[in-house]
Amino acid sequence: MTKLLSILVASLLLASPAAMTAASSNATTPEIWFFLRPYAMMAHDVDGQQGWQKLFLQGGAPWPPLMNHVRVVAFAGNFKMVPDDVLAKAFAKLKEKHIGFAIESLALSWVGFNEPCGKGVESFTDPPGNADIARRIKALGGELVYVTMDEPLYNGRYYNGPNACHDSIKMVAQRAAAVMKEYQKVFPNVQIGDTEPFPALTKQPNWQNEYREWMQAFNEELGKPIAFLNIDINWPEDNWNWQPSLKQTAAFARAQHLPFGFIYNAAFPEGAKSDQQWIGRAARNFTEIETKLGIVPDKALFESWAFFPKRSMTDANGLGEDYLVTQYLLLHGVK
Repeated sequence: MTKLLSILVASLLLASPAAMTAASSNATTPEIWFFLRPYAMMAHDVDGQQGWQKLFLQGGAPWPPLMNHVRVVAFAGNFKMVPDDVLAKAFAKLKEKHIGFAIESLALSWVGFNEPCGKGVESFTDPPGNADIARRIKALGGELVYVTMDEPLYNGRYYNGPNACHDSIKMVAQRAAAVMKEYQKVFPNVQIGDTEPFPALTKQPNWQNEYREWMQAFNEELGKPIAFLNIDINWPEDNWNWQPSLKQTAAFARAQHLPFGFIYNAAFPEGAKSDQQWIGRAARNFTEIETKLGIVPDKALFESWAFFPKRSMTDANGLGEDYLVTQYLLLHGVK
């Protein structure tokens, strides 16, 4: 295993010394968000419970040094399969280590509105289910600091598949507020951010004006502004035409004083056939963005919805997603 790691350090960290210097010269390393693999995910040899075990359930085990650089640990919004005792221990450990807790949540209500649309569409949900999630977090000792909405503007307004709503921006904001208010009732200080797909969003006509309208409408409906924008990038292999989209989006977010983050992962399934390949391509992606394009986000989010890597934390069986985070920190001169 040690030999494997030493080989991969050289092969995965793709930045040149000049690029490393350029990245590490930034005054502040982006805020690190680490998404654990879903607890119940056991398909295709993915061990979803492994990271939870290593971080929260091994009493007396040393805290991984990497986690001292992680500011936020995030779970998928639907974590019904996680036992209560596991969640309670996770919340206690995060509080002890002063690490913020976030969830990724479906964001648009498909109930309570006249339009018979949205059911089965990504991002659509029912508010009572989200209320249950919020109450369970509270009951088990959790403090929900962030909720990141799952692509509400894109799926509520621009999505063209079955049961599409094609809502007005005002209606998208009303649907989103109906769901987010359930979290706000239990956690009044929760910060609610947006995740949208790129370049899918920037391909929409007049997207910048519409996004400003969305920000204003959401603020009016919820009484709080969108706190941040997470950018979910479609990574087409050998086709970097999303670069102009990223530059445009970063400039737009900064002009709106809207903190933004990139979700760093790799294309799937065509983008990876193994843990090592997935990690290598994800490292290539963040190196290209932050050194070649010179775009350093406010937040760096590490999340995989692919079958790779097979585990959250590196162990004797192989590399985990945490290894990708160590490579990112090295890019910023953090050892």
